[in-house]
Amino acid sequence: MIIIAFTFCTTVFADDTTPIVYTANMLDNTASIINMNDNSVVATIYGLDLPMGIAISPDYNKIYVTNSGSDSVAVINATTYQIIDTIPVGRMPYGIAVTPDGGSVYVANNEDNTVSLINTSSGKVTATISVGGAPYCVRANPVSGDIYVTNTNDGTISVIRGKGVIATIPVGKYPTNGLAVTPDGSLLFVANSDSNNVSAINMTTNTAMYSVNTGTGPTCVAISPDGWYAYVGNAGSRNISIMQISDKTIRVSLSAKNASMIAVSSDGKVLYVVTAPDGRITVMNSATGETEGAINVRPADMGAMLVNSSALVDTTPPITTLKLIGINDSNGNFIKEVTISLTAHDYPSGTEIDNIQYSLDGMTWMPYTGNITLKNARNIAVYYHAIDKAGNVEIIRSHSINIVDSAATPATPEPSALPSLTIPPKPTALPEDEIYTVTPAAASNTPQSTDGFEVLLAMVGLAGVGYMLVSKDD
Repeated sequence: MIIIAFTFCTTVFADDTTPIVYTANMLDNTASIINMNDNSVVATIYGLDLPMGIAISPDYNKIYVTNSGSDSVAVINATTYQIIDTIPVGRMPYGIAVTPDGGSVYVANNEDNTVSLINTSSGKVTATISVGGAPYCVRANPVSGDIYVTNTNDGTISVIRGKGVIATIPVGKYPTNGLAVTPDGSLLFVANSDSNNVSAINMTTNTAMYSVNTGTGPTCVAISPDGWYAYVGNAGSRNISIMQISDKTIRVSLSAKNASMIAVSSDGKVLYVVTAPDGRITVMNSATGETEGAINVRPADMGAMLVNSSALVDTTPPITTLKLIGINDSNGNFIKEVTISLTAHDYPSGTEIDNIQYSLDGMTWMPYTGNITLKNARNIAVYYHAIDKAGNVEIIRSHSINIVDSAATPATPEPSALPSLTIPPKPTALPEDEIYTVTPAAASNTPQSTDGFEVLLAMVGLAGVGYMLVSKDD
């Protein structure tokens, strides 16, 4: 299909299979649409006011750009590239993100220390959320939809769900534009400019996991489409650190002067790097760092880049998560039965899940249509994987399950474990002139110490207590 885009009086023809880079060009008060196949500028959007952030709806129908000069968000038709609405927000809006369902847009208002929540249906701000000092960059978790905001002055990340902050996560000093999410929504990486490192955040627990030292003055970070590498632009040391995420190791550094923003092509082979002070885009080979071209637009060091990878062929397999539901004994065995639940998700710009398959013997595969309940005492392995609509097949995963008839009974201590008791001999009778009158002590309700007997009673009282595990994640 051919779409026609109008920019003033210029007509641009672009095939809808063309992968696109979108940039907000602060120095030119424009936004650019760039063809990733030949690095040509397809269209230029005028009428913006110090554009700082850019985002696109999940259906790729609307582009959202923050106007930091006029405290507003421009809504742009992604087919005609015309501004169709302008929405007032807070002071100095910088970063912006759209939720995965396309229903909401979140905008960081740098001078107000707030985030504006825009309802995309009404085009109105429905909530203003207080966050940390000088919020800058905004990213959405592609799986959960939670929103993450860098608070530059505080060295923290605010996590927003709906209309409220659910967590504030300490990171390094001066986190700004460097915020990137792994494709599966599990990890968030934050570039801390004044700490010379990146922080990794677990997006399930919303806690900082570890930090990795990089070059000097890291300002930006991007993740490869397969989730294997993190590319960190170090403005101070004029290079790009390539970190292998699985082992938290910097594998190599590529030379790049004053890198302030990075985007990765959907095949992972090309880096789009914004370099200061001219703010132009350098096209680099992601493996060798060799320059493959330049694009004559000027996002500068505080603009934004966004890669639309939807037009590329989906080559990324999906990921399946297994959950086991049942009652466990103290050894982790399931008592009498267990229920298996499987959930799969595709890469955010992928073609979605076609089906999930499972097997109980590793040979006979069946379609997963709902929860599976296994009964009877046995040890069994469940195998599973998913297939997306592009035909990408996930690697086969497996999990071993042990089902028992009843819970193991805790052992009762042997009597020999109790302290021995010695009965003293009967005293010899005293002569009459040495017999004393003894007044018996008043009766007391306070029990006398019985040492080992008390321990025994406590253990007997606990012997019948069982433990129930409602759900166990793999």
